[in-house]
Amino acid sequence: MFVNSDNYIKYLKLWLITLFSLIVLMVAVGGLTRLTDSGLSITAWELFTGILPPLNITEWNFYFSEYKKIPEYLNINYGMSLDEFKVIFYWEYAHRLLARFVGLFTLLPLLFFSLYFKNTQNYSNKYYWIFFLVCLQGFIGWYMVSSGLIENNDVSHFRLSIHLSLALFILCLIFWYILDIYQIKKLYEKIILIYPSLIKQFKKKWCINELTNKYLPFDFCVPEYKIIIELDGPQHFRQIMNWKSPEEQHRTDKFKEECANNNGYSVIRLLQEDVLYDTYDWVKELYLSLIHI
Repeated sequence: MFVNSDNYIKYLKLWLITLFSLIVLMVAVGGLTRLTDSGLSITAWELFTGILPPLNITEWNFYFSEYKKIPEYLNINYGMSLDEFKVIFYWEYAHRLLARFVGLFTLLPLLFFSLYFKNTQNYSNKYYWIFFLVCLQGFIGWYMVSSGLIENNDVSHFRLSIHLSLALFILCLIFWYILDIYQIKKLYEKIILIYPSLIKQFKKKWCINELTNKYLPFDFCVPEYKIIIELDGPQHFRQIMNWKSPEEQHRTDKFKEECANNNGYSVIRLLQEDVLYDTYDWVKELYLSLIHI
């Protein structure tokens, strides 16, 4: 799956790169919150409240009184002043505020893409996985904090490791999507010089998933020569995260290729790594393959 170099791809790249940077920043703030022992200073989840910090002494006293009930205050920070509490409070507040912003920055552009680009040939819903994982991260964050509010002086290290691991997983997924965009763009820009009529995300009614009744698109097509070019990523050869297995991917590839051949199309396959890193003169080899078909 790939996106093209129109407005969609430009907005998508900007969104993914900015989102990646924001999550890196959130991980850094989270780490500092952990190092300053500030993570338990807010003892309620406050999913839809707590956007603004305490604005008067009454509100500050309320948050401080709630903090005084947990073991961390009773066993470690007993006698802490309100001014000292404000320091650790603001670290946790900043972490949560940034998390809310990341959530909105994930969802709103996705809705924009769905509204304005859903009917374009290259639109994909796969980026909603990022929003799902960000929401899951928020839940796990509270699950982690709750482990230190009743009996323990600190949060569970196991829950903390899950929280951090999921953040790193989200970063890896976003980075994967960014690489996917750039390697497809590189291939497209080189082939379009040879065949200006090149079609991206080539879809036909004769190649549809029988279970979902959705198109199974081909990466590229040179229509006047009835040539299809497929770009194979590592998911075709080894298990990648929670993607479909290589065996299932091979079955899909075989089905698509049979559909193409039955309708008079020839299929050429390239490896994503070869295109991305120019491991050999794949442009010349592709050109020779095209003129001999």
